This record gives sequence, structure tokens and C-alpha cells, in this order.
Amino acid sequence: MPTKSRNEVQKKTFKLWIEFLRRSKDYKAFCEWYRNRSKMRRNKKFMASSPYWLKQGLNFPMFGDIHDPNYSFEKWWNDFEKQQAKIEKRHKPIISGLELIEQCDALVHFFKTLKCREPTVNEVKHLWLTDDGGSCIMKVNISGNSPEELRQQFKRLILAKKREPIVKEEDRTIKRHWKPSTGYIRFDELERYLSVYDKFSDGMSVNEIADSDDYYKIHNADWMTKKREIYMDIEKAERIIKNVEAGNFPGKYEKVKAKIG
Repeated sequence: MPTKSRNEVQKKTFKLWIEFLRRSKDYKAFCEWYRNRSKMRRNKKFMASSPYWLKQGLNFPMFGDIHDPNYSFEKWWNDFEKQQAKIEKRHKPIISGLELIEQCDALVHFFKTLKCREPTVNEVKHLWLTDDGGSCIMKVNISGNSPEELRQQFKRLILAKKREPIVKEEDRTIKRHWKPSTGYIRFDELERYLSVYDKFSDGMSVNEIADSDDYYKIHNADWMTKKREIYMDIEKAERIIKNVEAGNFPGKYEKVKAKIG
């Protein structure tokens, strides 16, 4: 497939991804809190140690405040390549020197943005040790050790760290987040689920949806079948919304994975 076509599919995928995320009440609440965090920072629901905050905060560095009146998908898309480069840089196998200083500066900036104040030394230490569960800090004394001895020590340390639950979760997160869960997405079906979900959320009855939706107006099925399928569309949309809250699109929303077509 030509690069242009891949880019077009990727853009369409992320646009639909964000539309499902926009329907998440939890993520909307997080965006509203973040926008007004100077007034709401004492809200226990959004403390950095809160599971609620951690769950919603997974998407924010990637997608930002999608409920901001000035939010632009086109602007987000134009910045996407730069964001990807930063993510790839963050997950380089080994960083040192100026890169470490840049990473530390980024942690401090993140804290100041979130808490509206400078972090303490202990808070920086906590962020440094917990921000990236897939990394470990080591000080290497290269004098008096042969390269082979160092390689053996590194191997033992890395194997031990990879067995830790936090590292296993980081591996899963890197593979799962911000990547479509299937290489093939039925855009027409996902768009229909979202359309039906929106109409139902706006108070339309199943009868009204069946009479107004382009798909169901020409759908050759009896009334009971249409009604069942409309409810299934709504349920699938709800599952996808939960999936995108966890950084997974479209994820498993029925008994089988999404088909390509």
C-alpha cells in the first residue's frame, strides 16, 4: 500500500478513535479538571496516586484536552509525527548525558504543569523512580572490569528486572497504547455504532433511530431484528468507549475481533 494511503488510513483511524474518546464521561471530567486544575487541584479524585487519575491520564499526553473549544484535530494530526518521535526517543534502550538531563527537566515541567508549583527533591525522586516502569537506574564503574564481565552483570540485572510486574505492565502498555488493536478496521460499522449511540444518548427511541438512520432505513430485516441490532450497536459503542479509555482502539467489542474490509 502506498505511504500516502497508509497515512490516510492512520489519520482516519485516529480521528474516529478521538471521537469515541470524546464520548467518555470520565475523560471529559478529567479534561475539565485539567483545564481548571488551579482551582480544583485538591480534588482527591484527581490526585496523582488515584487509580482514576492514572487511568484517565494515560490518554492525556497523547490526545490532550479534546473538549477544549479551541481543540483542532488537524493541528493534533500535524503534531503527531513530532509526538511519535518523542515517544520513540523516550523508549530508546539506553540514554545518558544530555538526554538524561532533558528527561529530568521534562519530569519537573510535567509536575509544575499539573500541580502549579515547583516539586520538592523527594517529589522529583518519586517521579524519577516511578514515571517509567520499564527503566532502571544504574551506576557503572567501568574501570577494573572487562567488557565481558560487564555484559554478564547487565544480562543478570536485565533478566531480573524484566520479571518484575511493573516492567511487564510497561511492556504491555508500550505494545497496546496508541496503536490500533487490529490491522484492519471496518470504518463503516464503527461509524454506525457511534451514530446510533449518539442518537440514543440524545433521547431518540429505537423506533426513531430505525426510521432516521441511513443504514437501518434500507436494512432488509424485520422490526425485531432491527431493534436487536440497534441495541447491539449501542452496546458495542459502549465497549469501544471503555476500550479507548484504556488506550486501546477499537479493542474487543464483540465475541470476535474487528474484521478488515
